[in-house]
Amino acid sequence: MHLGSIKTWLNLHSYFGLIGFLLVLLHAGFPFQFRYADFNAGTVSTYLMIIAVVSGFIGRYLYRLMDEGGKKIFKYWRDVHISLVGALFFSIAMHIIRPY
Repeated sequence: MHLGSIKTWLNLHSYFGLIGFLLVLLHAGFPFQFRYADFNAGTVSTYLMIIAVVSGFIGRYLYRLMDEGGKKIFKYWRDVHISLVGALFFSIAMHIIRPY
């Protein structure tokens, strides 16, 4: 069973990440009441989402520029990106469980 190419899945991952990022900003009140001076799970989730999306797009751009030797080293970036997204999911869970 063939479920699509890696390129297709990466494109979907990027598009859904961007849509999720925009929805998080809307949920956070952007551009009207975007006030995140308090340190809580919502604040952490918002900033982790921003970092994860920026990291993902930078990583995708750099991956296209690399040769095969660079792509072997690039797996370390992927591990960092996955860990960052794991922290994001944890902070989202905390935001849902304890919103304040």
